[in-house]
Amino acid sequence: MTGAPAAGQILLVNPTADLYGATRAALSVVCHAGSRGYQWTVVLPDDGPAAAAFEQAGSTVVLFPSLTVIRKKSLRGLGALSLLGSMIPSARALTRLIHQRKIDLVYTNTALLPTAATAARRTGRPHVWHIREVFDELGPISLAYARFVARNADVLLCNSRATGAQFPDGTYLQVIHDDWVESTGSDAPPLRVDGSPVIATMGRLSARKGMHVLIEAFARLKQGPFPTARLVIAGACFPGNERYTRHLHDLVAHHNIEDAVTFTSHLNEPDRLYAAADLFCLPTTRPEGFGLVVLEALAHGLPVVVSDHGGALDFVEEGRHGRFAEPGDPASVATACERALRETLPTQQTAQEVRTRFAYPANTRAVVDHFDQMLHGHTADRRDHAHPHA
Repeated sequence: MTGAPAAGQILLVNPTADLYGATRAALSVVCHAGSRGYQWTVVLPDDGPAAAAFEQAGSTVVLFPSLTVIRKKSLRGLGALSLLGSMIPSARALTRLIHQRKIDLVYTNTALLPTAATAARRTGRPHVWHIREVFDELGPISLAYARFVARNADVLLCNSRATGAQFPDGTYLQVIHDDWVESTGSDAPPLRVDGSPVIATMGRLSARKGMHVLIEAFARLKQGPFPTARLVIAGACFPGNERYTRHLHDLVAHHNIEDAVTFTSHLNEPDRLYAAADLFCLPTTRPEGFGLVVLEALAHGLPVVVSDHGGALDFVEEGRHGRFAEPGDPASVATACERALRETLPTQQTAQEVRTRFAYPANTRAVVDHFDQMLHGHTADRRDHAHPHA
């Protein structure tokens, strides 16, 4: 529904202050909901680029160092004990904030924030939980955690079939894809290249994103069909994961390709990267929830190479938008990149089709509709949203 703006106070709980895909998707929700009269309080665990972006969108930003955020390192040993010990204080602090800010609805962005659900339940506030990742790294407790999420969400949203498929059969949820948001333009020049084929990737530097696999594949391309090719890796690691960044630099040195590989920090203006590239590659080793950067690359007319799993399967068509590769297999990634570079796909027509299908606010509007339904009596039959695997 898209009726007259209806005021309401919404608390967004976000797991990071960086502007990667999940946060940028949430920022789109904040902007569109603002057009309907909603006011936002945004909780972030620390300061960063996202704080300024949410404030610019008219939100009140609260920095919350005690916020419980599930990270890979928090699932082992002392990290697990620290995680458990943080949950009660985090839930209590969020509960106080809900009362202080007179919050009407809690919107939790990603599965990594269990105490936001606890605070919403304690205060009796409606809770919209937006799942944007496949939480397979939880290992044997993955199914139990999926059940916890389903029980503690009044509305459960998933950004792809892959994120929806991890919930038990019969779980009431709705798959709503992320939107492509057209850039407002930038005076910054494209990243400099020398005319050689350029392969680009962007995202959090982590083993899950497969950056090490891409470097190994790129080394094969340099030794074979594309000796003048260049690789641009845009992104930064989570604090505490610097070892993986060093590993990537060591791999580049091992293959003696330092002059052909450029590392750059996360780009707040990713259009510069897409403008410089001939191919975008995201060879994830574990399923990606959606892959907003892949969607953006397609919208900019780039062919893509992605692993044959995860959310990208919802919108990448083999042979039309690019190529699939076997997860974790450098030889497969190299072959897929070679084919994609030699082909002339995607055409500008397919790029425009992607833009039209995912143009903001087509999908974001459906998220905000749920706020209207929860707060203003426009209640949909939850059976309409039973979407466990489709």
